[in-house]
Amino acid sequence: MQLVERLSSGQSDEVIAVLASAPVATTAEAMGECFSKADPLGAALEETGWELFEAIRKLTDERQQEAEKICDTIVQALQSDEHVIPLALAFQAARSQAITLLTESHSGDAAPTENAVVKGKRIVNQRGRDNLDISTARDLLVRLEQELRSGQTIRLNMRWVIEEGESEQ
Repeated sequence: MQLVERLSSGQSDEVIAVLASAPVATTAEAMGECFSKADPLGAALEETGWELFEAIRKLTDERQQEAEKICDTIVQALQSDEHVIPLALAFQAARSQAITLLTESHSGDAAPTENAVVKGKRIVNQRGRDNLDISTARDLLVRLEQELRSGQTIRLNMRWVIEEGESEQ
């Protein structure tokens, strides 16, 4: 952050001197990798769609905790060396998770349906998703599995539609 402050407070003709005197807090290998990927990294930063992450940061319902996790992964990716956490891939995954979070059905404080209750079990989280493509469904299953804590189980109800041909308008 000090570097950013020095760059923003200096004159335009001082930028090179400020950058040249900046301490490098990484290995030469990591720095070389970043330089070799400068164009794709710049594109990843420009194409990220920061508005999406601003939108999920404003969530105040049961999705807020998941939104915070997504934002934390963005911060971690920005703070990590490129060879540790590839920035473009981290942004792509976070963007997909944010879109899923904003578009999934959520029940707010609605009570779970009667057929969802299993005797002796307490429902910790219950949500529904409709009209998913196979890739989004796969991502959702992976995320559910990753979030599963000790002593918890996941039960799913599934239905699908396989279509062909062009849609009528």
